[in-house]
Amino acid sequence: MDAWKEKLIAARKTAMVQGSIRKVHYEFGNDIEMAEDYDMKTGELLIRKWKKSSKIGKKSDWEYEVGAPPISQKSDLLWESSSTPKAFRQDNKSHYTWRVQPLPWPMSNYKISVEENNIIIRTENKKYYKKLRVEDMDRYQLPLLARHVNC
Repeated sequence: MDAWKEKLIAARKTAMVQGSIRKVHYEFGNDIEMAEDYDMKTGELLIRKWKKSSKIGKKSDWEYEVGAPPISQKSDLLWESSSTPKAFRQDNKSHYTWRVQPLPWPMSNYKISVEENNIIIRTENKKYYKKLRVEDMDRYQLPLLARHVNC
């Protein structure tokens, strides 16, 4: 827990307000960046995203840890089906929360479990499987307990 706190304190930080959103950008060195957006009224975290360089120095696209990435307007020849469930985090001050949409099967078909510090969402009909990590808990080296995970 202290190691992550020290990294945050040592990071180069830039902050700005854009409308009703406070944007904070962190540079940790080693070409690692983190950007967070907060709602100014509620103080809740809306977006947390990371950008890391590859081993050969190429910058990656932003990887969203909290919140949903903007919808891409690319016209690729191949794209993911719009009916495929997508999971993204929407935290509040007291809970880590994921939204999974759309859910094409009844809720009774979905099972949630904890395995190796990951949340697993699967269906009984074996049509959907998703492994979710709680990066915050990994950074703080806290165990994920099954009794605290619910639907």
